[in-house]
Amino acid sequence: TAAVGLTDDPGILAETEPFQGRFRRIPYMWMKHLAEVEVAGAVASGLDVVTVNPSTLLGEGDAHGNAGGLFRQLSLGRIRTAPPGGNSVVSLDDAVTGHLLALERGRSGRRYILSAENLTNQQLLSRISRVLGRNEIRHVLPRWTEPILRLAAAVGSRVGRSPLTPAVVFFSYRHRGVSSERACEELGWTPEVAIEEALAGAVRWYRAHDLLGDAPAAVHRRQNVAEALPAQ
Repeated sequence: TAAVGLTDDPGILAETEPFQGRFRRIPYMWMKHLAEVEVAGAVASGLDVVTVNPSTLLGEGDAHGNAGGLFRQLSLGRIRTAPPGGNSVVSLDDAVTGHLLALERGRSGRRYILSAENLTNQQLLSRISRVLGRNEIRHVLPRWTEPILRLAAAVGSRVGRSPLTPAVVFFSYRHRGVSSERACEELGWTPEVAIEEALAGAVRWYRAHDLLGDAPAAVHRRQNVAEALPAQ
């Protein structure tokens, strides 16, 4: 849904939302938008294309750490306050179902948003924290802290590999509420996996792959040469 946009204040966006020029300075959003521009040109030339816009994916198999970094930071107790924005989420299983339905029933040239819930960042971080067995996030940063954090993120990204970038701060202080009404009406899509269930599955998977840092790293023992050789 980065190609759809976001809002400064709480709101709900649909597939018809025009992409705002101010988002050009956010590389991730601009890249997604340019991809859709290319698709629109292909559709105009006669190619049969359906676009699916899933919100933030939650569930097992996050091998690239798309959401894993957030889970890890919460697991290690490094996040204690929430930025004042909001996000939209969907389980991986429901997103897969939505893609398949779009392939089967989607109309060429149409976009379909897939989202199960719109949450404030505080709500989302607290839900993840509960699943991790940690305290809920009770405090929200005031909006005036955004330029300070963006400056700190810019410096941090230059001197090291900080997960906090100016673009992440920009996202975090805004709202990504979206509507899946079109997908429900035209595709027959309905999210069936509760977000808590998706979060629990994600945490199990991250822990099974030792990606949260809240348990001793798995030890891979190797026999030394003397033990491996037959007795002389």
